[in-house]
Amino acid sequence: MDGFAFPVDPQIAHGFSFETVTYASDIGDMTAWYLPGSTNSWVVFVHGKGAPLREVLRILPPLAGAGYHVLAINYRNDIGMPQDPSGGYGYGKTEWRDVEGAVAYAKRHGAADIALIGYSMGGGIAISFMLNSTAAAAAAAADVGALVLDSPMLDFSATVDLGASNMSLPVVGLPVPQSLTNVAKVIAGWRFGIDWDAIDYSDEIHRLDTPVLLIHGAEDERVPIETSEQFAAERADIVQFERFAEAGHVLSWNVDVARYQSLLTDFLSQHLT
Repeated sequence: MDGFAFPVDPQIAHGFSFETVTYASDIGDMTAWYLPGSTNSWVVFVHGKGAPLREVLRILPPLAGAGYHVLAINYRNDIGMPQDPSGGYGYGKTEWRDVEGAVAYAKRHGAADIALIGYSMGGGIAISFMLNSTAAAAAAAADVGALVLDSPMLDFSATVDLGASNMSLPVVGLPVPQSLTNVAKVIAGWRFGIDWDAIDYSDEIHRLDTPVLLIHGAEDERVPIETSEQFAAERADIVQFERFAEAGHVLSWNVDVARYQSLLTDFLSQHLT
């Protein structure tokens, strides 16, 4: 059992025709599922860390029903994809280049406007793309007219803190103290070259000007909802924040399908043609 709800691929799950396409990134070719649409609007879907492309299957029916082209992408370090030269995940610091390649693919194939949908770490990757792309690039933040973020990892350090708080010390069974977590993060930074500040996007959200639908489950045990609440409070001018009670990590759709799909389609219809 998992939260992705549907099996295998768009054809088996929903009877939707699709093809596996290839798009170029700076470290090599990546694959993606492509579902054709009847409009000139595209949705690029970025899955969470270690999640399969099946993660997109829950939201395909409303996207297909609206006539959007859908490109659900694999990115570096996914199974069968090129590996990042660092040997590990960049939590958006490097993967945004793959989104850049995917957006460029959509533009070359006729996209007049584009929405990015990012789940969990995919949300952090989408934000990183929006912050790092430039008008001089083949694909840039200016090409994206809407962002949908579900349980986005906006601050990797806060995500690690939440994970540690849910653990107990061996033998004694007491909660892991924050001081120990802080020391562990310093050691991890030295050993694995983690730049905690570089993957804290919360300090840069003032630079965004793209409309955002921000969804987060109140019972998220992996990514702290407080980071989304802070984002929504600081950028109320562009953010529509939707909290789903009793929903765990990226499980808001599972808690209330009708509400989730209505929010998604209404938001996209306002910002895509």
